[in-house]
Amino acid sequence: MKKTLVLASMLFAGVCAFAQGEIKKLSFQPKIGVSVASLTNMEGSDPKAGIVAGAEFEYRATKEFAPSIGVLYSQKGCDGAVDGVDPDVKLNYIDVPVLANIYVNKWFALKIGVQPGFCINNNVDDGMPGGTPDTPDDAEGEETARPEVTLNKFNVSVPVGFSCEYKGVMLDVRYNIGVTKVFDNIRDDIRNSVFQITLGCKIK
Repeated sequence: MKKTLVLASMLFAGVCAFAQGEIKKLSFQPKIGVSVASLTNMEGSDPKAGIVAGAEFEYRATKEFAPSIGVLYSQKGCDGAVDGVDPDVKLNYIDVPVLANIYVNKWFALKIGVQPGFCINNNVDDGMPGGTPDTPDDAEGEETARPEVTLNKFNVSVPVGFSCEYKGVMLDVRYNIGVTKVFDNIRDDIRNSVFQITLGCKIK
C-alpha cells in the first residue's frame, strides 16, 4: 500500500512538473495574412485590401494568461474618391503589437493590447486631395495652390480580437482601432481602421 501511495505521489508530482513546464513556455509565431483598411471620416473613400506579415513571441505565463510582442508589416490606407479626387492612399507600416492573450480554453484566446506603428512608405504627396504636386485651375483658368499634406509617421492603435489554435496552426483575427491622427496638418478625426486575418504556426 505504501509503495502504491509513493508511486502515485511521484507520478502526480511528475505530471504537475510537466504541466508547469508546458505553461512556462515561450513560443515563436510567424504569420501572414490579409487586411482590409480604411481611414475614418473620409467620405467617399472605400476600404483598401492589403497584406500583413511578420512574427510574434508569446510567453504562456499561466494557464489563462500569455503576454506577447511582435513585429508586423502592414499595408493600410484607402481607395475611392474624396472631394472629386481619387486618392488611392497607400500607407505601409511596421507595427509592434503588445498584447494580453486571455485563454478561454486550450485552443481559443481573446486578445487586447496596444500597437505602436511606424510608417515606412507612403504615396500621400501624390494621392491625397491637397497633396498632389499638380495645381488645378480655378474657375477663371488660373492656377490655385493646394496646401501640403503632412503625414504623422508615428501611429498608435488598439488591437482587439481572438485566435484559434489546432495542432500548432494559428488563425488570428483582429480589428485595429486607430487612436492617433494619420495626418499632422489636416483634420484630427482621420484615423487608421484595419481588420486583419492571419494564418501562422506556433513553434515552441
